[in-house]
Amino acid sequence: LLLWDTRAKAQPVLRTPLTAAGHTHPVYALKVVGSTNAHHVVSVSSDGLACAWQLDMLAQPQDALELTNPAHPRTDEVSVTCIDFAADETASFVVGTAEGVAYPVNRYDRAGCKAGLNAFDAYRAHTAPINSLRFHPSGNAGDFSDLFLTASSDWTVRMWRARPAAKPASAVPSDIRPLHVFDAFDDYVYDARWSPVHPAVFASADASGRLALWNLNADAELPAHTAYAPTQPASVGPRALHKLAWDRSGRRIATGGTDGLIYLYDVGDLASARPEDHAKFARVVSDLAG
Repeated sequence: LLLWDTRAKAQPVLRTPLTAAGHTHPVYALKVVGSTNAHHVVSVSSDGLACAWQLDMLAQPQDALELTNPAHPRTDEVSVTCIDFAADETASFVVGTAEGVAYPVNRYDRAGCKAGLNAFDAYRAHTAPINSLRFHPSGNAGDFSDLFLTASSDWTVRMWRARPAAKPASAVPSDIRPLHVFDAFDDYVYDARWSPVHPAVFASADASGRLALWNLNADAELPAHTAYAPTQPASVGPRALHKLAWDRSGRRIATGGTDGLIYLYDVGDLASARPEDHAKFARVVSDLAG
């Protein structure tokens, strides 16, 4: 891990060492958790090692947790590709994996649940690696913080309802099914993120170079708006979009892709929420849950 200070020169101000106490495999996912005045970083590497770090002391992790699945046929290691925490949650999180399954993880022992990966309550539906996992942001007008999206190389985005973290783990393997599958894609989907201001809107970025804006209050099958990254010669192929991020106002989206460029899109009022949108989205989720 590297810590950068934009006020400093081009070199990172702190970095984690390559030691057995921390990561020795590629780190694909990290998340800053906690409050404004008391926060730390949780990172997970491709061998399934989760580490918590204090930002002012990267010499060694605060704690480390091995994520394993004894049911795996050859090795119990879990190849993690992405992680996210629900809003206001610091003791548990969900990981997406290269096997296409998402697993809940407890950082500490709690009632009925041991620390580590819970292989008995798996979010299993994707048929290819999960590239992105994003929880719904918390909102004052409606709490949808148990919803999350997964984007996958199987050309789909799926919406899930997270199992309550405080609930004891299942005694036998139990596959949790998605609430809905968004399959209007023609290539790998690399990222999907909820709007920070509209409860029913999310954006997706895929390998065809398409940025899609979805409004589930209007249509759960097709995106409401789409835009493509600037074209390049056919011999080079499309400019795949790998990551996207909303600004806090929900009026702009930045994307980054294989060409090494950042594209900024003005969403304007397309993702602006109206007072009735929270109640409407609650009915949409209820209908999808059956």
